[in-house]
Amino acid sequence: MPAPQLAIIWSGIEALFGIDTELSFRVSLYSARFLEPEDRSKQVEVFSTVRELYKVRSRAVHGARIKGDAGDAVVKSADSR
Repeated sequence: MPAPQLAIIWSGIEALFGIDTELSFRVSLYSARFLEPEDRSKQVEVFSTVRELYKVRSRAVHGARIKGDAGDAVVKSADSR
């Protein structure tokens, strides 16, 4: 059941950063800064990856059709890198 799994994973990430507004942008930004505090080019890469995964989360949570393999999105969302 990928949709509930995505919702649980991302709600935990949102809670870690205490984000209430501009969720997609802030989750992506804070994750990039947290995971790659020293390397700007890696921050950009992480930001992009997290933003795409968060879009999949949004589709799952709001009942939209998930493009691609939802199970793969769960695995990538749970992966620390």
